[in-house]
Amino acid sequence: MKIEDIRFNGNDEILREMWETAKDDVCKNFCMDTDFGRTFAAAAYGKFANWKKLAFNRDTSYSGLLALNSLYPEEMYSSIKVIRKIRLRLGWSCFPEFVIRGLDGVTVHDLSFDEFKERFGVSSSIHQTDDVSWMWCAYDLFLKINADVADYRWLYDTANECFDRFYEPFYDKKFGLYHGQATFIDVGSNGYPVDFGMKTEESRNKGIRVMASSTNALYFKALCIMEDIARMLDLDGERKAWGKKAATLRSAILKHLRFPDGKFAYFMHPDGRLENRREALGTAFPILTGLVTGEDAKNCIKDYPIGEHGADLITPFFDNPSTLHNNASWPFADTFLLMAKEIAEGTDESEHNIRILKNAATDLHMREFRNALTDELCGQTAQLWSCAALLGTLVRAGLTSAKKELVNIN
Repeated sequence: MKIEDIRFNGNDEILREMWETAKDDVCKNFCMDTDFGRTFAAAAYGKFANWKKLAFNRDTSYSGLLALNSLYPEEMYSSIKVIRKIRLRLGWSCFPEFVIRGLDGVTVHDLSFDEFKERFGVSSSIHQTDDVSWMWCAYDLFLKINADVADYRWLYDTANECFDRFYEPFYDKKFGLYHGQATFIDVGSNGYPVDFGMKTEESRNKGIRVMASSTNALYFKALCIMEDIARMLDLDGERKAWGKKAATLRSAILKHLRFPDGKFAYFMHPDGRLENRREALGTAFPILTGLVTGEDAKNCIKDYPIGEHGADLITPFFDNPSTLHNNASWPFADTFLLMAKEIAEGTDESEHNIRILKNAATDLHMREFRNALTDELCGQTAQLWSCAALLGTLVRAGLTSAKKELVNIN
């Protein structure tokens, strides 16, 4: 079912206008022409709209999972393939002050950020250590589109290359976990302990050396996907190898990244010490990926603070007065969290989700995040994953002519 065939059937006129505005904003976001084709931008207005060749993998991937794989499959198909080509071309390239340490093959280009962006279509590779998020999106998309169009061989081969080049160098044999930033929480930002520092090469490299629950859940899902696609392609030996890796990682995550009460820590430090905090996607993704089920899933999400204006992205916040990932809530993350709550507790959280999303709009346009200290909406207008969260939630709530199952995540 195409988006133009889906009607809004609710009685709330504000939501009807938000539905139409979000659809229009998503279309405006499909605007980035790159060396490899067209992809979604992160936002249709503001500074991202002016960064004409800066592609955002995680923004597009999470937008796809939230709704766009179902509602805009052709645009998502183009975006996924384009962003992979951009990432493979990037390799481990960096520019000064954004250098990734400790890996073979790192190339530092004597370019400004603007020059680097123009050449590679993306920021420094130090911001790409949650890159594995694309696999979940691509798999979900391929299961939703015509089977004759879904190129599983391309997905499998490309993912294999990404594991070899980008993911295995971050595998920690001692703990059986993957290093890498907590997904979407930028390294060198205020979303990490105060003693990491901010906006320095050292702080960025500390951020990529943690072992985050959110990112390890993504790796678990990726390994399960590789197992499933190997089965589709009749690669029995490879199927078993991927299945063994998935089982091994699951055991390591359950052993090392949970508190005694069954809740997941934000991340583990390289020395094996758990950061004594929880985080929204580090709570939602173990449930949504099937890493935990039943009582384990209930314990995972139990007591996570979710108010009418969203969930604290990190709880408790770090003792740092600045906002972005710290002292903030993000509508797309709130939506993943409430979707996970529905699975874990068997509840219908769509009305709560709608209230949060209505509170996250300015003049009907979906904003990027909320400052938890001032209650002010911040960041970009027409933010892609916020728009996707609204569209998917309205379908999930039964307020459109589409079946609720249309936006289920695979």
